[in-house]
Amino acid sequence: MRLLRPFGIAPEIALEYVDAASLGGGIGIFAQYENSVTGGSAVAEQARSAESLAKEACEALIKAHESGAALDEHMADQILPYLAITGGAASAAAATAHCKSNAYVIEKFLGVKIKIIPEKNMIRFSA
Repeated sequence: MRLLRPFGIAPEIALEYVDAASLGGGIGIFAQYENSVTGGSAVAEQARSAESLAKEACEALIKAHESGAALDEHMADQILPYLAITGGAASAAAATAHCKSNAYVIEKFLGVKIKIIPEKNMIRFSA
């Protein structure tokens, strides 16, 4: 929580336990804005502290928040098919390898070139 205070983010914490086939765990943290939701997450590993897990998730959220982009890096690849069909543009905190692969597949299947344009703190996409 200390990492988020300088950004004016006051977290509401909810714990959720679910039946699962594995012993793993993780943390997801989200910020809700007027027209968007962004987030950060981390996956638990053996011998990893809960504090380091929370720190990784918070740092991912802070990166997305500071970028000023409309989307976090994990939403970027999900929006690309819609951009390809309707045209337009969007911004994201980063372009993951999965996002770049999705842009390639879209070009091959739909014949639409997705432009990935790096900027100072974010990536812009257009079709």
